[in-house]
Amino acid sequence: MVGVGDRAGVHSASQQRTPPTMGKGAATAMGAAFKEPIGEFTIEAASGAPTAADVDAYLEDIMGPRIVKELRADGSKDWSSRVSGLEGLTKLCQKKVAEGMAMPTGRSDVVDAERAALFRGCVTVLSRVLQDKVVPVFLPALALLAEVYSDGFLKPIAKGPLPRAAVAHFAHQLVWRAGSSNVRAREESSSALLKLARCEAVGCGAISPWVLRPLSNSKSAHAAIGRLELLRMILSEFGLGSANGLELREVLAFVLPLCEAASQGARDAAVGIVLDVRSSDEKRAEALIEALRPSVLPMLKARLAPPDAKSLASLSISGRRLPPIGAGDTGDEVLAFNGTPPGTEVKAKARLTAAELGARGPPTARKKTIKAAAKAAIIDDDEDGLLREAEMIVRSNGNESSGHLRFDKEPTDEELMAEILSVK
Repeated sequence: MVGVGDRAGVHSASQQRTPPTMGKGAATAMGAAFKEPIGEFTIEAASGAPTAADVDAYLEDIMGPRIVKELRADGSKDWSSRVSGLEGLTKLCQKKVAEGMAMPTGRSDVVDAERAALFRGCVTVLSRVLQDKVVPVFLPALALLAEVYSDGFLKPIAKGPLPRAAVAHFAHQLVWRAGSSNVRAREESSSALLKLARCEAVGCGAISPWVLRPLSNSKSAHAAIGRLELLRMILSEFGLGSANGLELREVLAFVLPLCEAASQGARDAAVGIVLDVRSSDEKRAEALIEALRPSVLPMLKARLAPPDAKSLASLSISGRRLPPIGAGDTGDEVLAFNGTPPGTEVKAKARLTAAELGARGPPTARKKTIKAAAKAAIIDDDEDGLLREAEMIVRSNGNESSGHLRFDKEPTDEELMAEILSVK
């Protein structure tokens, strides 16, 4: 998107689309901005009429200049202004719904005309803003779409052709975003398409042809998987049938080429859909597969074939009863599966027997007193050094063991003097 100066903005039409045509009577309902009728909806053309200036003048009569100016904000640098414009337009739609509910009886024609004009203006905006590559702008655009197609907003025009006809101007963008690499954009786009399919004023028949269109980039795994997931959800909810726009031949024509895609995820999703639709009419489905994509049929039959009995022989169950987990070779359970020391089982049984007999284990050994501590206590009391000298005399005479025994018993002073005098 670019700025107002070159007039190519959010309402610029796609290069692949041409402006629709309409009768002369529709120009009055859309305002006097155009000399020539341009169709049921005002969609800005890339070249020719209607121009960006014509579209802006048309929208200003419906939603005011402020919203139009914000929607025309420049590119990705000012996307917050586009968000503000979308939020303002959404609030305007909600306000019109509230005013319509409070409108006195007998004024329904006025409400219908105003609602139809606002609906057309919103479609003009949605046809371009849903192409915005900035996800924070794309998500508010989906919120506007949800409001425009709500039951309250569509009530005055639900029985007319406008809601269904408008889908052609933005459905292709929703389908394309359903294959986006952005998870939020992909999920919200798929959800919006499902809501349109559930809407009574639109129906699944108006959405399915867009979903079954060929992928613009068949090599993109995101695009293929996203589209296949969307198709699977629609098939699961609405089923096959011409009324839903889901003929078996059209579905297979879209899905079968993707069964041979490079992406494993795309192949699995495509094969899953083929197997689902095949279950509805096997003979007709296989005949169509043979005619449309014969190379896929052997792969499908291989998936549907029962498993080989020989390959499962090694998985057969014997009649031998296995010992319980943690059991030893004798069948008795051990205390631990791995790393149990030898003799543990015997010791455990001995402890159990002793407990049953009321016996107690042997008394624990008394801790030996630290000799060094005892000696230090004696020496600390030896103020004159006599005890230390006596100990040295005893050691020097080879009576170290006797001395140790004496000190172990903590001898008195009298006993120590007797020991000293006995030394010759």
